[in-house]
Amino acid sequence: RIVNELGNVLPYGSAGEVALMGAGVMVEYSGVDRSESHTPDGWLRTGDVGKLNEEGNLKLQGRLKEMIKRGGEQVWPNEVD
Repeated sequence: RIVNELGNVLPYGSAGEVALMGAGVMVEYSGVDRSESHTPDGWLRTGDVGKLNEEGNLKLQGRLKEMIKRGGEQVWPNEVD
């Protein structure tokens, strides 16, 4: 699923952080507090940014650490000349 900074689920087509949960997903990041690495309801925050379409297909857009916030907008380095 795609979540915002607070871990709330975003609607289809919205860009946000990819969060995962399941039997094949690691339990935690070593040395990182669980409150930082997981949403409040236990989904693992990946640090990847993407969008889900209504069919459930994921399109990755980059990494949170690469994103630049400028004037309230999210700008990706590949969009800057």
